[in-house]
This record gives sequence, structure tokens and C-alpha cells, in this order.
Amino acid sequence: MYRHILFDVDNTLIDFHACEREIFRALAHEFGFSLTTVNGTSLLVEYQRINRELWQGLERAQVTASEVRQKRFELLAQHIHTTAAARAPDPANLNRAFIARLRQCAIPIPGAVALVRSVAPITIVTNGFADVQHSRLAISGIATYTDHVFISEEVGASKPQRAFFDHVLRVLGDPAPADCIIVGDSPSSDIAGGKAAGMKTVLFDPGNKQQDGLADYRIRRLSELREILTTT
Repeated sequence: MYRHILFDVDNTLIDFHACEREIFRALAHEFGFSLTTVNGTSLLVEYQRINRELWQGLERAQVTASEVRQKRFELLAQHIHTTAAARAPDPANLNRAFIARLRQCAIPIPGAVALVRSVAPITIVTNGFADVQHSRLAISGIATYTDHVFISEEVGASKPQRAFFDHVLRVLGDPAPADCIIVGDSPSSDIAGGKAAGMKTVLFDPGNKQQDGLADYRIRRLSELREILTTT
């Protein structure tokens, strides 16, 4: 049995994509811009591409968390098609409004709260902004079942960097890495980082879309984790 069960947050325990959809609809109404780009494509899809590339840069230590926060709406601004507004909204104002709404949006992945309740206490390991993640974990109820929360902005390193996992293991009391198992949706962040640290890894892939051969286990529903935890 594993001494420590580590969970990613976004799109593992909390549905980040659902929150993005809700927030973008609200921002479009508030700031008067279209949900399609100037070229007629989806503005949300364009944002997700920009955001994903910036977070991947954070994983590789090419940008900082503050740069991610600042640059994503600056880069999106050129794609925004205004409707009622006389001019494109200021990227800094958009970012502040997005973050404020994101702090209050915590839609659990189906089965997430029941799972963490049944295997508590759990450890959270997430790349993200501290103010956002602490708020969402509390609102979702997941914080109740955690004993440690490790957020890249507070750690000073990001998954999959070894410094992040070294910090996690040190705070957990230096358990054998093989006594730890990490569950996440990202092959490049959760799985690669966990494997490099010597942990067992579980890829959460509900759409069966990830091309990953590193993970020790692959699940499509969170409830499937219980069998892994009780038979290994």
C-alpha cells in the first residue's frame, strides 16, 4: 500500500475546462467581445493554445508564473473581436477579471470528492497560482481531505522539475519514492516528473486521447483508482 497519494488538481480533481468555458462566456458579456476571433475561430480554443504553451514553458523553466499570468491575455488581445465595446479590452483588466472568477470556480471532476474522501488524507501537487488553487480547493471541499498542498508558485519550482519533487519528498519526511503514487492528467508534468522521482504514476485520461507510454497505470474514471490502490 502507498504511504502518500499525490493528486494533480486541474482536469484531475477539478474541471478546469468547464470553468474556462463559463468564465469566457461571462467575460465576453462583461467586456463586449465576441467568442470568436477576428478570423472567425473559437476565442476560447485560441486562449487554451496560448495558455497551454505558456504553462509548458513554465514546466521547462523558460518562463515564470508571473509571466504566465501577464502574457496570456497580452498574446490573446490580437485575436479578440470586439462587439459592443469601442476598443479591445485592456489585457491587464481581462486577466484580473479572469483570475477573480477563476478563484470562485471549482467544478469537481465526477467522483473526485467521493474518491478523495475515501482515500484521505491526500497530497496535492499542482502547477498554478497559489491564490487561485487554495481558493478552489476550499470551495470544492477537497481541501478538507488534504494534509499537504504543494503549489509551484509557492514551492519555487514546477512539475516535472526534480526540485519540485525533491521539495515534496523532503516535506513529507523523505519517504521511499516507491511508497508514493501520483495521479494526474499530464504526461509531461505529472507522469514524467513522478517517474523521474521514482514514484508510481497513474495517468487520468478520460477521453483516452493521451499518447503516453510512461505511466504505470492509465484510468478513464477516477473510481478506477481504488482498485489500483488496493491491489498493488
